[in-house]
Amino acid sequence: EIDQELVDVQKQVLKTFKLKEETGLGMVRLVKQHGDETIEVQFDVQDVDDNGMDEMDQEDEDEEIPNSMGINFQVTIKKGGDAIVVNAFASDAMNIQNIRFCEAKHASLKEEELYEGPSFEELEESLQAAFYEYLTERNIDDDLSFFVLAYSRDKEQREYTNWLNKLQNFT
Repeated sequence: EIDQELVDVQKQVLKTFKLKEETGLGMVRLVKQHGDETIEVQFDVQDVDDNGMDEMDQEDEDEEIPNSMGINFQVTIKKGGDAIVVNAFASDAMNIQNIRFCEAKHASLKEEELYEGPSFEELEESLQAAFYEYLTERNIDDDLSFFVLAYSRDKEQREYTNWLNKLQNFT
């Protein structure tokens, strides 16, 4: 069955991004140039998250929150050796978790060694809005978030089918 919403948003996203994926791998990359910036969006189709909801939170709710499940993804914007790394969550909308600045001189360090910055929701609302606007200018928005979520589900299903076929052929 064809997911027409995915087809439509994929056409939109692939107007500006180049899709890089490989059968047998769960990692997907989208890459594009924006002026003097190189932008890469990266996600693992199996990196499903409940966006901070735990079993206690769900039990306390009278009804489940729609679309509380999603996919974690990372956006890296490189410019002149420095980079901004945005950790976000794709569900019915894009939710930024944090933004890290990486100087070129620290490029060889492990991600966990770098200062992560504050939790995005702790920033002033005007600063949050400015970051969302900055990302939207680069086509990193709710449409991209929907693409990450829908494409992850689609690719996960394709990889599962591929996995079953390989196991069947092996045994």
